[in-house]
Amino acid sequence: MVIKMNIKVIVSILFTITFCSISAGQSSIEYKNLKQYKNWGIVFGPSIYNKAKLTPQYGDYTIKSLPILGYALGFEYNFHPEKQWSFSTGFTISKEPVNNLKFNIKSEDLYPHYTSDFEEHFKSYSVLSFSIPLILSINKKLGKILYGNLRTGLKYMYYQTGTSYTSLTINNEEMTEVREVFGLMVSTQDKTSYGSFIVGAGFSLALKKFLLKANVIYVMNFQSTIIGEYQIANLFVSPDTRGDYELSGNYLSLLFTVHFNKPKNKRDVW
Repeated sequence: MVIKMNIKVIVSILFTITFCSISAGQSSIEYKNLKQYKNWGIVFGPSIYNKAKLTPQYGDYTIKSLPILGYALGFEYNFHPEKQWSFSTGFTISKEPVNNLKFNIKSEDLYPHYTSDFEEHFKSYSVLSFSIPLILSINKKLGKILYGNLRTGLKYMYYQTGTSYTSLTINNEEMTEVREVFGLMVSTQDKTSYGSFIVGAGFSLALKKFLLKANVIYVMNFQSTIIGEYQIANLFVSPDTRGDYELSGNYLSLLFTVHFNKPKNKRDVW
């Protein structure tokens, strides 16, 4: 795990340094019409988190892990939005996922009054995370008001430590007996600081009242956010099933950013 994480860190840093070195050697091209917009912008958009990795230890039952939807909201500060090469940072709040799992328990493993297989779907989220990205972008004018960009960078994330337990219980028909047939115990890493690598591309529209950006980015964490174990047990026929659970926290996101016009006829420090 440590070796794999270190490789990710080294590759990400080398890629970012190379990208920055290329930018330093380029001529400084400016798009003057972009100076009319504020450096500050509002950021929002949906995310799709990679599905959790399930590693069976023993047992016959299988669990289906699914991608998890999320969202992000925050702001961006672009230091030189009018330049071909620009640097930006900001602050983003995200809803962090915990699980999105589906599985079936065969009727023969349940109480007699269950005449068909029992299907269950668990989906849950944890607390909010807070992130500060550092992004370097190259911008290219594609039309009168249309611009394209490529971007890369690093991100710092604060994510509160904690644990979570999800379970499924069944009852007999008389409601006098209870069995817990599924359990998922997970926790965050023993730290609150996470690093990640960012790469993406997008387009911008220089409209009359605001600059609208749409960027698709992929965020790859240097270390998984959630780890734990799952178990299907206390069945009537089948043996217990147990395995490891790991959520990388990596995600693909479609982020929209809106930069409004600077006020006219006055000096604007933004």
